Amino acid sequence: MTAPDPQHAPSSSRRPWRRLGQGALALLLVLLLFAAAARWLAPGWAAREAGQWAQARGYTLALGEVEIEPWALAASIGPYRLADAGGAELVAGERARVRVAFWPLVTGRVDLAELTLASPTLTLERAADGQWNWARFAQVASPAAPPDAAKEPLRLTVDDASVADGRVRLIDRQGSLREFDAQGLSLAVRDLSTESADGRVSLAARLPDGARLAWQGGGGLSPLKLQGTLSLTALKAASFWPWLAPHLRLAAPPAGSVSASTAYRFSLEKDAPELMLSALAVSFDNWQLSAPETRSELALGRLALTGGTLDLAARTLSFATISGDGLRLAGMRRQDGLIDWLAALPAREAAEAGKPQAKNGWQVALQKIRLADTHYALTDRSFVQPLQVNASAPELTARFRLDRGGDFTLDEAGGQIRALSIGSEGAEPVLTITEANLAGGRVDGAKARASLSTLELSGLDARVRRLRGGQLEAGRVFETASPAPKSGKATGPAWQLGYPSVTLQDSRVRWQDDSVARPVVFELTDIAGQAAPDGDGVAARIDARAGRGRLSVDGRLAGEAMQARVRGDALPLPPFAPYALAGTPLTLAAGSVSADLDARLNGARWQVSGAGSIDTLRVLEAGQRQPLLAWQRLGVQGVSADAQGVSIVRARLTRPTARFILDKERRSNVEKLFAGRPDSAARPPAGKGDAYRFNLRTLQVSGGALEFADLGMQPVFGTRIHDLSGSVLGLSSTPGRRATVSFDGDVDEYGDVRIRGRLQPFAVTDDLDMQLAFRNIPVGSLNPYSMNFAGWRVDDGRLSVDLGYRIDKRKLTADNRVVIKSLKLGKEIPDYQGTRLPLKLAVALLEDADGVIDLDLPVTGSLDDPKFSYGHLVWQAVRNVIVKVATAPFRALAALMGGEGFDEVYVVPGEAALTPPEREKLATLAKLLERRSQLTVAIGGGFDAKADRVALARARVDRAVLTAAGFAPPAGEPLPVPDLSDAAQRAAIKSVYADKIGRVALLRRIVELPDDDARYRTLLDEMVAAERVDDASLTALADARARAARAALLEADPSLASRVTLAPAKGVSADADGVPLVLTAGRVASPAPEASAPAAG
Repeated sequence: MTAPDPQHAPSSSRRPWRRLGQGALALLLVLLLFAAAARWLAPGWAAREAGQWAQARGYTLALGEVEIEPWALAASIGPYRLADAGGAELVAGERARVRVAFWPLVTGRVDLAELTLASPTLTLERAADGQWNWARFAQVASPAAPPDAAKEPLRLTVDDASVADGRVRLIDRQGSLREFDAQGLSLAVRDLSTESADGRVSLAARLPDGARLAWQGGGGLSPLKLQGTLSLTALKAASFWPWLAPHLRLAAPPAGSVSASTAYRFSLEKDAPELMLSALAVSFDNWQLSAPETRSELALGRLALTGGTLDLAARTLSFATISGDGLRLAGMRRQDGLIDWLAALPAREAAEAGKPQAKNGWQVALQKIRLADTHYALTDRSFVQPLQVNASAPELTARFRLDRGGDFTLDEAGGQIRALSIGSEGAEPVLTITEANLAGGRVDGAKARASLSTLELSGLDARVRRLRGGQLEAGRVFETASPAPKSGKATGPAWQLGYPSVTLQDSRVRWQDDSVARPVVFELTDIAGQAAPDGDGVAARIDARAGRGRLSVDGRLAGEAMQARVRGDALPLPPFAPYALAGTPLTLAAGSVSADLDARLNGARWQVSGAGSIDTLRVLEAGQRQPLLAWQRLGVQGVSADAQGVSIVRARLTRPTARFILDKERRSNVEKLFAGRPDSAARPPAGKGDAYRFNLRTLQVSGGALEFADLGMQPVFGTRIHDLSGSVLGLSSTPGRRATVSFDGDVDEYGDVRIRGRLQPFAVTDDLDMQLAFRNIPVGSLNPYSMNFAGWRVDDGRLSVDLGYRIDKRKLTADNRVVIKSLKLGKEIPDYQGTRLPLKLAVALLEDADGVIDLDLPVTGSLDDPKFSYGHLVWQAVRNVIVKVATAPFRALAALMGGEGFDEVYVVPGEAALTPPEREKLATLAKLLERRSQLTVAIGGGFDAKADRVALARARVDRAVLTAAGFAPPAGEPLPVPDLSDAAQRAAIKSVYADKIGRVALLRRIVELPDDDARYRTLLDEMVAAERVDDASLTALADARARAARAALLEADPSLASRVTLAPAKGVSADADGVPLVLTAGRVASPAPEASAPAAG
């Protein structure tokens, strides 16, 4: 081994140090040169290169002062601005500074130790063609990497990054110009790394109109994972309205603000991004919107969604509560059927309209929805008269769920609705509800079922009105302007409705009918009730008040079947009077109906059974205090009615009263009162199939009163029947079925009436057999004002009448008996306009010894005679009897007493003696006088001037001839007729002729006439003609006749001497029976003053 040279040892040891120093010096020099270049050369070069790079790509990049701190690995840029070729700015700022940590670069990691941006402005702009400015810049700034190029993830750490006073401008030129400007933005990032998840980020921004955006959180960059909180405060609608305007058509920009806050977790660890929001809260404050065209207003005080969660991967969204306050919604359905607020939504593309919609896939849960103090005003112009619905809701609650298949459930729905009103716009509502409480509402979209647990209604007021034309106002209110379009074929199951339990209280229903002359107004008040599901139907009960009456309905409804018990107590009838009394001056002053009925309805079939009554009925005429018709009670029991007919077991009418008056034209007061009714004209008879059966087994009447008057009868007839009681059995509409009538009543104080008979109620004019008996009726009670007849007043008397009449096929046959007792006539009426009758004489002739007039008056007639009147026929029969009695008293009296009467008593002309037949007549007259103690007879001798002169002259001639012939007939014997064939009597004729006429005349007749019987007949006739009979002879003959008749009467009954008197002779006309005597009937003179009147009326 060679040893080192001692001399060269130091020199060798100094060389490395020298080299080391030189190297260090060179390195220092290089570093100084690098620092100098970075300090003075690099900024300019970097600015030029950046500008050229941008210019080559069609952009301009302006960099202000560029400062590089090589030892700090930091760079600062003064004002900077990047813009496109048109000068539109992309980004600009006052200053930017970046500093990179050195040692991490050694390990291949970029560590931004500092990143500061002062007053940066970022512009995001979308052009009219829809391309964003930064997307266009990215396309030209970043060359496409080879498809197979391996891309190593960047290892990046941001230790501290901040943005101060930043600004973000959002400009959209697609369509109309829209801008959004967020200023005052501040951003802080700490320890954000691709290798750690411990970074922290905070962002604060001042948005337009004073809104604030705050973001705090942390996370990592690789993979991107962020979590934290995000809040947005009071963002005004005007700020983002330009972006929504193309998609939401409103009449005017909305007013209001929105705030939101949430905790979030965002991750790109998996293939699909993951986003989870919790504590999500969104609120809308003081919103005001206007619907398009109609300008309907929607105002919202506040709507808050709280407790929300969102899971993007699981596609779930839920909110714990949604609460709203102060909602004011006005909406309108247009004439074309479109709701104005739906018109604000964007229309679907035509190509998508016919495609089936995909299932949502989201699961949404709104756990509690609560709306307070809401008001609604909805108008529907699809009706002829726009329909207006107004309501307010102090509180509405619900819960909503939407499953992934698109089926929804709304449950726990309830709340309170107040001041609900429905009616035509500008008119009084037809329905109002003061308050409605709902609970337990549920809508199940999957099962197509909707139900409500309870519904409480208070203050319901329904106004039902029938207009003048007969149409219900509700029909006009809900009349659509055009027919509803035909709906397409249903694609799902029919919806099912579940009946709630309903409670009703403090309600009212008003009925007004203007279709009648006097409008009907009726109210049901204090309506209360309950309805609840009952098996497959609904059970309900309703109670109401009508005036002082009560109404209750208790029943059950199941499908088309219904059964109910209806009870009414003292329900007022006067409000419904115009239906029955329209067109009349009548007034229903009082009346009420009570009933207890069972009703059943099944489809078109119905049945009603039970009992009822109409009480205190009182019908008045105008200006009258006494009722035309009234009763205390009409009760019916055992009622059974259906579509074919009605049957009643028993009806009882208590204390009925009625007034029935016939005027001088034979028209009844009832007929006149109802003459103005529009339905008074005759109606065509219904067909057999339209007949409605009616059966009443028993009708009982008690305590009745009837006032009847016939002003067309002479005398005027009027009476009042009271305490009328009885029954009608078997009242039926069945053809051929006869009803039995039985009634008793009182007239005045001691009179009575009895009615018995049978009739077909609905064919009275075809089949009737009735007996009416009036007993002991005071004549004065027949006319309370003044009873008069045939010109005489009737002061007193008692009347009994038996009326028996039968009607068969409209033909009347009646047997009537009239008995008048103690009839007292008053004074003669001086100004009487009718036909006067000798009434006093008739009374004297008709009254028997007991003062009784007993007449049988048969009546016949046809009901088809337009002038037919039964009462008129009866009184006409009475009149005929009086006329006959007055004109032929003895024949009429004898006939009334069951014998054969006579008209006259005759004597032979020229004679005074009575023949036996005539004496028989006088014997009959004596019997009549015996039975008529008030009757007197004055006998006057009658003479016929012609017949009696001839008879007297012939008797004188015949007596002279017989005497001359030697035959003188004894006095009182009949005078024989001369025998013209006897020679002695012929000689006597010539002798008497010569004495009376003359011998010359005799010689002439002997020469002229042959000698036979005819010659002597002629001579006798000429002597009779020449015989002079003076008036005194006629009067003497008449007086002799009268004396002979009186003697014959007294011979039959000497007690009649005071009532049989002689009257002066009177000329009469002889007929085939002879010469009648003059018999004049009269009355025994009365001591009363009126007795001085002539006996013969």
